[in-house]
Amino acid sequence: MFIHHVNGVDWLVITAFEELKPMFIEDAVQSHRTSLSTANWPK
Repeated sequence: MFIHHVNGVDWLVITAFEELKPMFIEDAVQSHRTSLSTANWPK
């Protein structure tokens, strides 16, 4: 029972991570582009 519960929690965490990963990637790409474009502005 305890092992099953731990596996269930692991499965939930993995599932949640898989669901959120695209948003994290999108966010990272967006902030990376923003920092690149601000770095390219003439001083």
